[in-house]
Amino acid sequence: MSNSTLTKTLAGTLNQLLTRAHDAEHGYLVAAEATLNPALRDFFEENSHQRWRFRQVWRQHLDELSIKPEPGRSLASKAHKPFMKIKTALSNENDIALIEECRRGERTAILDYKTALETPDLPESIAATIRRQGKHIMNQLDALNSIEQALRKTVR
Repeated sequence: MSNSTLTKTLAGTLNQLLTRAHDAEHGYLVAAEATLNPALRDFFEENSHQRWRFRQVWRQHLDELSIKPEPGRSLASKAHKPFMKIKTALSNENDIALIEECRRGERTAILDYKTALETPDLPESIAATIRRQGKHIMNQLDALNSIEQALRKTVR
C-alpha cells in the first residue's frame, strides 16, 4: 500500500472513531434528558462526558498526524434522537427502553473498535487508545446490562 493510501485508510479509521464518540456523546445526553431517574441521569451524563473526552483524544491523534477531522455526528445518529424520543414515549418502561438503545449503540461501537484494530500499519499509540477506549465501552455495556436487569426486577 502506498503512503497516501495508508494515510487515507488511517484517516478514515480515526474519523470513524471520532464520529462514533460524538454519536455516543449525543446519544447519552438524549438519554439523560429523557429519564426521570436521577441516578440513571447521572450515569448517562457521565457517559456522555466520557465520550466527549474520547473525542478530544481522537482529535489529538488526528492533529498529530495532520489529518483533518470530519465534523459532526453521523446521519444515523441525527435520525436516532427522534426515534429514541418516540420509542420511550410509547413505552411503559421508559428507562429500560433508553438502556436498550444505549446498549445497541455500545454494541455498534465495539464492532467499530474491533474493525479499527485491523487497520493496516496502525501506529501502536493509536492501537493502545483503541484498546483502552474499547475496554471502557465493554465495561459500560456490562453496566448497562446490570442496570437493565435491576430495573426489570423493579418493574415486575
